[in-house]
Amino acid sequence: MSLCILPQCNFGGNSEGDRFCRDCGAPLLLKDRYRPLRAIGQGGFGRTFLAVDMDRPSQKCCVIKQLSAQASVNDKALELFYREAARLEELGEHPRIPQFLAHFSQNNEQYLVQEYVEGHDLQQEVRQSGAFSEEKIWQVLEETAGVLQFIHKRNIIHRDIKPSNIMRRKSDGKLMLIDFGVAKLLSQTALQRTMTVIGSPEYMAPEQTRGHIAPASDLYSLGMTCLYLMTLKSPLSFYSPAEDAWFWREALKPQQQVSDRLAETLTRLLHTPINKRFSSAKALSFHAATHKTPPPLRAKAPPSIQLDPETEWGQYLTDVDYGPLKQLLSEQSWREADQMTWRCLAQALGKPGNFVAIGDLGKIPCGDLECVDVLWRKYSGNRFGFTIQAQIFEEVERDYGRFCQAVSWRMNYQGIHSIVFTLDSPRGHLPSAQWISGGSWWTHQRRMSERLANCRIVD
Repeated sequence: MSLCILPQCNFGGNSEGDRFCRDCGAPLLLKDRYRPLRAIGQGGFGRTFLAVDMDRPSQKCCVIKQLSAQASVNDKALELFYREAARLEELGEHPRIPQFLAHFSQNNEQYLVQEYVEGHDLQQEVRQSGAFSEEKIWQVLEETAGVLQFIHKRNIIHRDIKPSNIMRRKSDGKLMLIDFGVAKLLSQTALQRTMTVIGSPEYMAPEQTRGHIAPASDLYSLGMTCLYLMTLKSPLSFYSPAEDAWFWREALKPQQQVSDRLAETLTRLLHTPINKRFSSAKALSFHAATHKTPPPLRAKAPPSIQLDPETEWGQYLTDVDYGPLKQLLSEQSWREADQMTWRCLAQALGKPGNFVAIGDLGKIPCGDLECVDVLWRKYSGNRFGFTIQAQIFEEVERDYGRFCQAVSWRMNYQGIHSIVFTLDSPRGHLPSAQWISGGSWWTHQRRMSERLANCRIVD
């Protein structure tokens, strides 16, 4: 069958060999090569059709987007449509974004042509298979954030992240980002001025509902998408304005309970202040990749190191650049690395300087804590690190005096001292606790061990 896509006709009874519509007589082929088969979507900017490229020997399927007649006479909409065409060509370089094929005008109608990807969107998937598991949510976070990193780097914000705009490719199960119809170029002025509100209200970031956007707006929408995929309920139903808090975990079934690290990740995505969310899509993608499968560490055996020695951690960013710490540890500059460790953790907590208060230990983001620990264990051959210290603390039955004896820390009323910065130091000697301040400093190991357990970095 062949569909006439003239808005005033839409006759679908044409045969495969017809070149003109049997109802209105209009040409059926667009640009003498694309034959529309059926409508597959409609939105404020226009309609989308499945079509066949008759110029290709394989007659491969493609997707045609038609700008609506009403939008065509709107100068701003037309400008955005042309701009979208230009940017989609660049974005098509990414394997998780449908490739841009053509842009043309015919009979005063504007068209975009993109690669057709066989598969289904996540809205369809949950309807067919039910709520997502934690493992699948981590995949959504990691892979979608990876695509967002690509488009944000090119100064584009998607602005409509939701389940129906994330597609699972049938060939390999990988996730793709689709529908850039509301994507808009970033600029300094665009970020400062009020803009037309475009997107799906249920998934919009608070600032977006007020007409302002930023890359972090896409991250918020991704968090909202994950809430829906886990609960199959409107994500807004879990927010309490009175308490400015989210209560989605209560909606999960007993068999659906998720880890604290996933809960913390989603909570961070859904902060109203932009500066409290992940600093970038790159940071989120890296965070998800390193935390989706926490290493099973045991108190009486050294944990296995889950770090590819070829990976340059310094090129990645969570909220902190760990490249300098990695460099110092690789050079066995233990004294400087000890100081840098607490500087990094202070930055992760949003605090200036090198010192972390006792009360802050329970607030260190799980990802940053594990990142630091893995680096210390890797470059010390499992001699130093927070999890090593936690194991020793358990071995001495959580007695802090015996713990200090075991790791060779000397104490006075001010805290520990006489730290020896060599690889020959006793197991667990580093990182030191001399950068912890305030409160009952001798309780730091108990609090650190509790934080490691809460983050599922140790059992």
